[in-house]
This record gives sequence, structure tokens and C-alpha cells, in this order.
Amino acid sequence: MPRIMLVDDEPNVLRALERLLASPQLEIECFDDPEQALRRIHTATFDLVLSDFRMPRLDGVELLKQIRVMQPDAMRLILSAHTDLQAILSAINEAEIYRFIAKPWDPYDLKRTIDQALAHRAMLVENRRLAQQVRNQQEQIPPGDRAGGVGRGRFGAAGSGSDGVGMADYDEEQRRLTVKLVYYGPAQSGKTTNLMRLHDLLQPELKGEMMTLETRNDRTLFFDLLPLGFTAPSGLMIKFKLFTVPGQVQHDSTRKAVLSRADGVVFVADSQRSQSANNGESFDNLAANAARVGLDFEHLPLVVQFNKRDLADVLSEEEILDRWRQAPWPILFSVALVGDGVAETFHALLQPVYAALDRQFRLRADHGVDQAAFVAALGGMGAAA
Repeated sequence: MPRIMLVDDEPNVLRALERLLASPQLEIECFDDPEQALRRIHTATFDLVLSDFRMPRLDGVELLKQIRVMQPDAMRLILSAHTDLQAILSAINEAEIYRFIAKPWDPYDLKRTIDQALAHRAMLVENRRLAQQVRNQQEQIPPGDRAGGVGRGRFGAAGSGSDGVGMADYDEEQRRLTVKLVYYGPAQSGKTTNLMRLHDLLQPELKGEMMTLETRNDRTLFFDLLPLGFTAPSGLMIKFKLFTVPGQVQHDSTRKAVLSRADGVVFVADSQRSQSANNGESFDNLAANAARVGLDFEHLPLVVQFNKRDLADVLSEEEILDRWRQAPWPILFSVALVGDGVAETFHALLQPVYAALDRQFRLRADHGVDQAAFVAALGGMGAAA
């Protein structure tokens, strides 16, 4: 029977959550003191922890960070009435939360999210069991016939590629590789629209729910592309996370936070002739911020998409290609609002991303994942011209 921990310093909130989630199929424990909850973590295993964000002495992010270390399999969710963007990014990046849930919550959505999180955990545990089974079988094969394995010796330190580019998050203990893709560009160029259309196009089993972090006059979107991941023949689980950055200049610190540790970038430009200067400034900002967060911009997997081709007074394709003829990156054209060019852009990015990951993690040689399998795991997105 799944065991759930609820943590909130307001007893009335705890009671409301307990009433909502009460079920003969669940064991629920409630704590109004996060330090007491941590002590309980030392003595019992939990499948899921739902914590309030702002609590005295120990906030929800710090609590879940510590729980992540002690019980990495526990699904972690944050509940909060506050929408502090930096705090939410910390929850995502540091505590690796599964979902952020806003107060007041919708009862149906909350119960559905809990069910999805528990199903997610069950799948992760099953995937790991199967991966261990594969490893056990491989150990029975003569060393010269093995396909290769995962190890710190082959991978090097997590997040450090030999060419200074690879920043993928590799969890050696969990045998999990998380790939981060970012959509960057000026305000109103269509980054959000790209991600929304891509989310619509993906098969339901391949995507998590899209989350929106509201900032002033802008928004940041992200979703898990493969919330359950796919498992390579070697047992390595590969997951994807997609983000957009806010386009407004005043959110540059957020841009850097989102860009950090990116494995690939789509730069979304506005095709309107009047937006040429904004496109150039934003691209320069991308290059500068990449350097600030430790990415090698010259080798970063990158594609450039010129969006809004359906509007009047846009630069012709010939003009754009002439202006970018010295650039080493693929140039694509789109009308993201209706989905044209969205999948093709995503597919174009996957190719250099795979090449970079293969150099760093030997995906083909050690894990049996070639480029075709890498793309196929994403539902064959963009395979058609």
C-alpha cells in the first residue's frame, strides 16, 4: 500500500488534504512540523511527499532536498499560494520536484496529480528492476561479448563533457540521464507557442503536464517530455525536460537560470522585418548568457527557427539565408501558431543533441542507442519533412 507524507504548518490545511486524499488504498501521515517529518523519514519509507512551500525554520524546498537525498525514490511535490519564480526554479532544479501545485487547489486536479505521481514512481521502480535484471543477465555473458556498461570511469564526472559542452544531468546511482532542451529568443517571437504546439503534437504517454511560471508581462513554460523516460538496452534511463525562457529584458536572471546546464537550444526569431534588431540583440544575449553559465557556445547544439512566416512584411527566406550564410547552425522556418515547422525544428535539434550526448556518454557503443532509436523514443517527432 502506498504511503504518503503530508507536511504543512497549518493544521487546517493538513486536515483538508487528509480528508481529500483519504482512501483504503493509501496510508497517509501528516506533519505540521517539517523537522518532525524529517525524523520520520529516517524510520519509514514513503512513496510520495507533498509539502507546503513556506514554513517556519525549514521551507519546503530545503525539506524536499533533504528527503531527495535520504529517499530518492519518493515523489516530491510542492504546495504553495506563492508564485516566487526563483523559489520555484530552486524547487525544480535542487529538490527535483515532480509537480508544483498552487493554493487554493482544485480537488480533482490534486487527486489526479497524486495518482499520476504514484504511477510514475511505480514505473521508475519497475524500470530499475528490469534494468537490474538486464545487468544480472549481462554478468553471465563473457566479458568480450558484452555491449558495455555504465560507470563513472566511462562517463567521467556528472555534467562534464570532454569538449566542455555536455551538461546533461547524469545520476550514476539511479542510472538516469536527464536531457534539458531550451527554447530561447526575444519577447513575443513564439517560444511559448512552439512549446504548446509541440506539447499538443506529442503522444499522451510521452508527456507530462505543462507548467507555467508567471512573471510580469511574460511567462516561462516547461514540461517533462518523457515523464517516465525510456530505457536503453544497457539499462540506462533517458529522460527529457523542455523549457522556454522569458523574453523580456528584465528577466535576464531567469533566462540564465533556465539556460544553465542546457544540452540543446532552439533560438526562435521573429520573421518580421521590424524585429531584426530585437532578434540580433536576443541572439547576442544567448551567446553571452551561455558563457556566463559555463556553456561552450561554439559547440552547443543549436538550431535557429524564423517564426511568424504568415505575417505581412516578413524577411524573405532568401534574405534570411543570405544574412545567416556564415552561420554553422540549421535555419528553419515556421508558423508555430498552426504547428507548421514545430516538429521539424524539434527534430533538427535532436540530431546535434544526440551527437553531443553520444560523444560524452557513448550512447551507441555502451548503451545500444543510435540516433534513430533516440528519435523514435520521442514518437518519431518531425521525422516527416
